[in-house]
Amino acid sequence: MIFDPYKHYLSNTFRHTVNAGLESVLTSAKLNQPIMATAKKTKPPTKKAIAESKRDVKAAQKNADFEKSKAALSPTNRQHVEKVIAAKNQKKSNALVIPKVALSAEREQQLNEWKQREAADDAVLRDWGQRLSVTRKKVVNLNKQYRELLYGFLQDAYVVYKDIAAHELSDSFFAHVRGELLKQNIKIQSNTPDASLIVRLVFGVEASIKSVSEYGKVMQAAVD
Repeated sequence: MIFDPYKHYLSNTFRHTVNAGLESVLTSAKLNQPIMATAKKTKPPTKKAIAESKRDVKAAQKNADFEKSKAALSPTNRQHVEKVIAAKNQKKSNALVIPKVALSAEREQQLNEWKQREAADDAVLRDWGQRLSVTRKKVVNLNKQYRELLYGFLQDAYVVYKDIAAHELSDSFFAHVRGELLKQNIKIQSNTPDASLIVRLVFGVEASIKSVSEYGKVMQAAVD
């Protein structure tokens, strides 16, 4: 069950109010005074008090979870964690002196072996990361070169397309392009724009439909 400080406070307040009421009854019976004359009003807890109580509960739960996790560690790892915590606490307070824990020869050897294994594992991980980083840089450079070549080829195709679009033989030429694409078993639609026909003819069947459409729209917009 989760501890609710606000409910706990209300429970205590209710109990104290009842006790106070009983005392008032007894007193009025003796003195023949009204009960309400001795009743006292209780103030509800402030938002700040409720927030502080909840924060304390969360902090206690967090510490309990940490201690549970630490207890599940091996003795060597647990000792290492405790050293790290002690070192951090020492930085926070210079007045706090943490005595150095003397390890047995066997424990010292185990700690050294663990450090060596950890260093070896880190070296392997760094090597993998560095090798992949080199490959990644090569791919980035390759993509950059590809984009530069692609834009150059598109520019060449655009120059020819511009000349064709302005010539009176343009319809005849685009009809021949459609026939050539059909000979190459490249499917095209009857409503495929002329600019997309040029892109498909240049880049062939390897180019995706999306790429052909996008490049064709750019070329068509530049001419219009």
